Amino acid sequence: FQSITPRKLTERDWQILQTCATLVTFNRGETILDSSNYNMFLYRIKDGEVEITKDYDNEKHVLKTITQGDTFGEMSMFSVEGR
Repeated sequence: FQSITPRKLTERDWQILQTCATLVTFNRGETILDSSNYNMFLYRIKDGEVEITKDYDNEKHVLKTITQGDTFGEMSMFSVEGR
């Protein structure tokens, strides 16, 4: 196997990926992923923002907020372990 050096995707790279992508809309407050789910999707935010949260002691804690152009979900493409 040849190693792959990670790099930031260019706008042209995203244009190519979009040719095989599906636009999905989520409602405010809707859960997109959780630690009990497994899927192989990469998400890129077109509009709005997404809160990355973790539940501790029955309380939801915001770890990070990501916005337009950011991506998430890529770890499920490389690992079968839970999040």
